[in-house]
Amino acid sequence: MKEIEYLYNEMGHLGRVHKPPVPWCAIMTNKAMIAMVTAQIGHDWGLFVIVTDLPKYFSGVLGMSVQKNGFLTSLPFILFWVVSIISGFVGDCLIVRNYLSVTNVRKVMTVIAAWGPGAFMVLASYGGCNRMFVVIMFTLCMGSMGPYFTGMKLSPLDMSPNYAGTIMAISNGIGALTGILAPYSVGLLAPNGTMIEWRYVFWLAFALLFITAIVFIVWGSGKVQPYDDPDYAEKRQAEKAIKKSEKEKEK
Repeated sequence: MKEIEYLYNEMGHLGRVHKPPVPWCAIMTNKAMIAMVTAQIGHDWGLFVIVTDLPKYFSGVLGMSVQKNGFLTSLPFILFWVVSIISGFVGDCLIVRNYLSVTNVRKVMTVIAAWGPGAFMVLASYGGCNRMFVVIMFTLCMGSMGPYFTGMKLSPLDMSPNYAGTIMAISNGIGALTGILAPYSVGLLAPNGTMIEWRYVFWLAFALLFITAIVFIVWGSGKVQPYDDPDYAEKRQAEKAIKKSEKEKEK
């Protein structure tokens, strides 16, 4: 009870008289924000291709019944869940022990979770009708996607604790559009469901995962951004007013 009372007493002094406005322009033009959204698009594209169309690939190309081989088709998602948890502990360990900065942990995890799945899904498409090889490749594909949750998925909290919800909503909203585009692209690239056509699907996913990860490597950040300051908008207006007055004085 003493701890609860202490928290109530201390947090009571942290409240704001008014809710600060969201610095939309600063957020949307921020390089780290753009890099994070780009990485989100690549991740969601690869994820939706696997989630929505992997059963179709198993049944159409490999002739595997999803109902009869439920465990095999669920293996990729089981490993995905396990690795996403383990990568969280690994990321925290790297940061706490000062092996890597927050920014570098986010970048390393994002790269692993982008290039790994891209490579494994392409390899799977060259496995022919070797069911065991293809299942192993797709299992590794989804498993290596797990570190995303220790990568760019945590960037909103790193970049702006005050506006993390808004940033997450923007990122997830834009990324979710790939849930429409990715399955549609599968229909365009693999209308007959042949193995060759599916290779085009996986190569496209690989290209998007690879390129978007590079963007995050260059501009991604795990540091608090300037717009996180609740008084950011007011300070910017004040700076503009000062510059304007200085220019008028020069005239």
